[in-house]
Parts: sequence; C-alpha cells; structure tokens
Amino acid sequence: MTQEEIEKRLRVLIDEALLITDNEPLEKDLEDFLLPEVLDSVGMAALITLIEEEWSFEIEDEEIDADTLETIEGLAMFIRRKTGG
Repeated sequence: MTQEEIEKRLRVLIDEALLITDNEPLEKDLEDFLLPEVLDSVGMAALITLIEEEWSFEIEDEEIDADTLETIEGLAMFIRRKTGG
C-alpha cells in the first residue's frame, strides 16, 4: 500500500475508534488535527487494536511512542515500516 492509501484507511479506522468510544465521527478533514486531540486514551487503544487487526501485526509498547501517534502521517509511516512497504 502507498502512504496515501494507508492514510486514507487510517481516517476510516479513526472514525471507527471514535464510534467505539461513543464519540461522533469527525466531520472535518483530519489533516487539521493531532491525533491526541481527537482520541482519548481509550480511543487510542481502540485505534491501535484496529490497526493490528487491519494489517495483521502486533504493536509492542516499545515500538511506538507519542511522536508516532501524533499524526496520521507518522502513524502511516510506522505501518509501512512494519509491513515492509
């Protein structure tokens, strides 16, 4: 998958994570948001689970940090590294 395709899919998963935590999906383009401003800790945990299921890999705590989780672009680059893309 390309970076753009991963980012597009991540936007869908973020909306799913928001619904899991009883929040409304975002109406605005996510480019304007930092993920910690959009998702609380429960939402972030839900997003990580959705990512693991979507791309069939496990994310270890030591593999991911606040910088990686800050933006869609950073998260997409992490996914590309994990999947060898």
